Amino acid sequence: MKKIIAICLLVSVSIIATAQVKKEYYPSGQLESIGKYNGDIKIGEWKYYYESGSLLESGKYNNKGYRINKWNTYHENGKLASSGKYDKNGEETGKWSNYHENGKLESCGLKNFNGFEIGIWKFYDKNGKFWFNRDYSTDETTKPAPAKNHINRADRFFMSYAYDSICKTGISFGRINNTSVGMYLTARFNSDGFKTGGANGVVDNKGVVTGGQFSKWGNDWRFKNEIKTGNIEIMAGLTKKITYPLWIYAGAGASFNTVFWKMDIYDNLGDYFDTDWVKNDEASKVKPVFEGGLIVDLGGFNIRGGVKTQNFKEMIVTMGLGFSFKW
Repeated sequence: MKKIIAICLLVSVSIIATAQVKKEYYPSGQLESIGKYNGDIKIGEWKYYYESGSLLESGKYNNKGYRINKWNTYHENGKLASSGKYDKNGEETGKWSNYHENGKLESCGLKNFNGFEIGIWKFYDKNGKFWFNRDYSTDETTKPAPAKNHINRADRFFMSYAYDSICKTGISFGRINNTSVGMYLTARFNSDGFKTGGANGVVDNKGVVTGGQFSKWGNDWRFKNEIKTGNIEIMAGLTKKITYPLWIYAGAGASFNTVFWKMDIYDNLGDYFDTDWVKNDEASKVKPVFEGGLIVDLGGFNIRGGVKTQNFKEMIVTMGLGFSFKW
């Protein structure tokens, strides 16, 4: 046994002694490979390069010129492209891994002694997220079930009834997107703007009525200390997902406020004639309005809640209820 070991050592030393380091070059003069030859057979450590100069692959050859043990290949950007082992006959075997150009794992699995994929291989996308399995024994591909975090949830269109204590009737509609910003529109109003007012002119803040069908009787109008304000609001804004099933929304627009005073009218003899709502032009204004809040959308059911303000001092609670569907 000792004689056999000694002979093997002598042969190895003899091969190493006679081996010559050789460099090979591209036509451009750039280094293509470097390693040792024993005659015409590649042995020992070898490295190969892209013409750009970056490392292409590296590993070892045995004394018969077969690739053995671990070899690595690289993308031209320097990131690992693949890694695995060769058996004594130069065949790919055991576990092999492949990588995307960004360095993230692309696939991994086992190879047999002939270098063919066997069993189940796992594949991953460029972000390193598991993509699918492929069983090479049956050539079947299986994908994972949809993620429970709803990352791949479709964008949706919603329509909701919109309510607050000032504008009790309204509608809001728009987009709630899964990954991007959405847009919405809201329109609200109250009935006071439609039920009040007539052809009896206008009143100023001092209670003086001008114009109207009773102007020939003089100006005997008397304020009843009741005021109604008709509101119409038009708003537009943005929606943004926080985490399923929660979105945030924020918008701005204009509020058209029409103010009416309740007035008694007396005829030219001083007798009571009628009571009417008269528009106060001095108090009626167009004002900016701002709102923000949260939207919960689950299973096609849509609910929202937030606040709105015209002066950032008084906050009014807003609510909405409706439905949504895929867009």
